[in-house]
Amino acid sequence: MKPEFPLTALIVCLAPGTGVIRTPTTALGGTARRGLLAALGCSRPSALRPAPHA
Repeated sequence: MKPEFPLTALIVCLAPGTGVIRTPTTALGGTARRGLLAALGCSRPSALRPAPHA
């Protein structure tokens, strides 16, 4: 395995996604309901994604 792969994987795992930025921004700029809906909207697509086949 090349040393670039673990480094790239580490960066991808540590980098915040759009949900990490959008959810608190929406909650702080609006109501708690808007923050909850933003959290559900950001996590729902990945929860519905089918598992990869082996």
